Amino acid sequence: MGFEHAKKVIYVNNAATSFPKPDCVIQEVNRLIKAVPFDPGRGLGGDIDVLNLCRQNLALLIRARETNRIILTPGATYSLNLAIYGCCWNEQKPVHVITTVLEHNSMLRPLEHLRRQGHIEVT
Repeated sequence: MGFEHAKKVIYVNNAATSFPKPDCVIQEVNRLIKAVPFDPGRGLGGDIDVLNLCRQNLALLIRARETNRIILTPGATYSLNLAIYGCCWNEQKPVHVITTVLEHNSMLRPLEHLRRQGHIEVT
């Protein structure tokens, strides 16, 4: 697996697969932007209840026992990077990762970066 041709590529395809957003999503985002003068994840009150309700609903959906173990992120690429770097970073010996060329670049690029740094072996 090689990405030599993409050494200086910056991935800016944020949310390209979810356009256009449903009106209800736009309305809720606008409401929160206008009403909440802080980052809800910092626990300063207000609409943090929205995040907790979201976690509760997700827990029911996936049958999770603890809502505090559900992490909400800005998007899929961020989530994948968090998971990949969290699971694969190893200072002692490389972790072995099996993947395919069918994976999305948001998976392959972090794996290639970790491979180059010597943190993983890729098959």
